[in-house]
Amino acid sequence: MSDFRKVEPKHYDVNTVDELPNDKPLAIFDCDGTVTRDEGELLMATFVRSEAMDEMQTSAAKDERAKLINLFDAWKEGKFKYEPYLKAIGGGYAQMLKESGLTRPRVMELGDRWFKEDGYKEVLPIARPMIREVDRFKFNSVMVTGAPLEVAHPFATYIGIGHIFAMNADVNSDGTYSGRMFSENNTGILNNKGIINRKIQKRCATGFGAGNTQSDTVIMETAYLLGENNPIDMKGFALLMNTDQVDDITVERFMKSAGHRHAEFGFFCIPKNPDVDEFINFFRSMLRGTLVKNGYEHVVHEIEGVRPLTPAEKEELKKKREQNPDCWGLTR
Repeated sequence: MSDFRKVEPKHYDVNTVDELPNDKPLAIFDCDGTVTRDEGELLMATFVRSEAMDEMQTSAAKDERAKLINLFDAWKEGKFKYEPYLKAIGGGYAQMLKESGLTRPRVMELGDRWFKEDGYKEVLPIARPMIREVDRFKFNSVMVTGAPLEVAHPFATYIGIGHIFAMNADVNSDGTYSGRMFSENNTGILNNKGIINRKIQKRCATGFGAGNTQSDTVIMETAYLLGENNPIDMKGFALLMNTDQVDDITVERFMKSAGHRHAEFGFFCIPKNPDVDEFINFFRSMLRGTLVKNGYEHVVHEIEGVRPLTPAEKEELKKKREQNPDCWGLTR
């Protein structure tokens, strides 16, 4: 993969949410298991195990890497609950990078290398077509993920997502890592995702959200609920991605907590490996419908190349519909 860059995403954290543009509605995506395959480990684990990270030559860095890999293995063996696991690997990741002596720009380069060599295989076939539709319908795309920034960045770059909130290990003034993972910067944790999304909901319009775990509830709610005292927010829809067809525990939990939202078409369960064309047709129709029901018909007219009605034509149509409610247009 010689050139994978579609966009150059901007980075944010919990303290810079106000810098996120609010000129357009937002489409918010989780990363792991939402725009990527969910068959394997977290993307962080795949990156840490990769040959790209063999560049860490100090014995202390190798020791911390081994400890981190042990945590990944313990998770696969069922020895951790999810949020304690996220806290443990966040701290371990920051410590490993400190001991490496590498700067953040260098680790970002390693993330790009890993993505080009292997990471791109994790991207779902529907991911880039989804972003094409998001762009077409004039949404700003945002990634809110628990993946480290060095891992999330190449995925957002390739898929086309323009704005990123990701796990952010602290760095020193010289660009090397301090070894600290401030709790609020571990974005995989439900409460931290919640703070970011509640701040977004107060000042932006969110028309779409996608996730695949319980911690992504906050992304989905930001999409299908209206922000209190936010006059520009809209009622949108959300997708629970990569669901199994039978006995999916995540689906069961969502149905218990928000089944009424599902019944109201607030969110939809998307099975693994959907037909790309069928899914994108559905996704396009939902984006279009969200704009229409929130009063942005003029945007849809512009996108689809249809001339909006003049005031006189609207009045004529109104009169025709008073006589015939099924009338859909003007007779020319």
